[in-house]
Amino acid sequence: MKLTIHWQESVSMSAMHAAWAMASGRTLVDTQVQAALEPAAAELLAAVKGTSLSPPQVYRCLLPQSAGTLSHRMMAQTALARLMPAGNMRDLAAGRIADAFTGVDVAFRAALPKLATELPLRTRVLREQWEARGPGLWLYVSRRLGEEVLASEATCVLVQPMLGGYAEAHLPFNMVRIEGMLANPVQSLPEVVRLAWCAAQLQLDLPKFSEGIHPERLAHLARFAVLPAVLEAAAEVELVLDAQLAMKEAIGAWQIKAPADIDAYELVTNWWQSVQEIEAPMTAALKVLDQMFG
Repeated sequence: MKLTIHWQESVSMSAMHAAWAMASGRTLVDTQVQAALEPAAAELLAAVKGTSLSPPQVYRCLLPQSAGTLSHRMMAQTALARLMPAGNMRDLAAGRIADAFTGVDVAFRAALPKLATELPLRTRVLREQWEARGPGLWLYVSRRLGEEVLASEATCVLVQPMLGGYAEAHLPFNMVRIEGMLANPVQSLPEVVRLAWCAAQLQLDLPKFSEGIHPERLAHLARFAVLPAVLEAAAEVELVLDAQLAMKEAIGAWQIKAPADIDAYELVTNWWQSVQEIEAPMTAALKVLDQMFG
């Protein structure tokens, strides 16, 4: 099975990515950018909180929309249309978010004035890696998960590295957001494998897989659901040395979060072994994983 990737880079999404990282309590690797963004990022977070919605929920919608060519107001309106009913309250919230993000975008571009010319170079690095190793890796992923689980097309948006390596799948948008690293931040976990891991999640929001699973939990489950298969495929094509060791490392290095009282590695390993033994389809397997996480 082939995966067609539509490559893109975005300065605006890089700015939103930085603001999201700060809002989620992360420290940017570039302390100068962090200092430059702090006032505007705080205003954006305040505007997001003013919606009375969960900030992670709002940022999850704002991030993909920020990759396009919409005006900031239309970006905010389109994002909030997924979360709030139409009316004055939504219009007011969208206006506040748009104004605050304009401040973030201006501050970010001022801090990194050459970014528009540098991001395409970062895209080229990952694209060349994918074109060399991705098709073979994806073939083995499809053998483990089944072609019906995987998307045939995806948009991959490169953003400026703010966390020293990060990627996230945006399932409703069929999009992967990934920091454009010039070298693998973890030598034993190539970025091309991280990209495959994100891309493998993208169809799990289809009703046949996600029915009965709370939308707020789905993205969390999807990250774990495809991880063993992707790393086994990566071991098969010699991109990682050992799938089990790679999974233990990836959970930490790729920031795949689980409740503090759960050993995610042990839980996912046991889940994957059991669903393979009974050859459970992903439709059933995802629901079992949901129950196991509790």
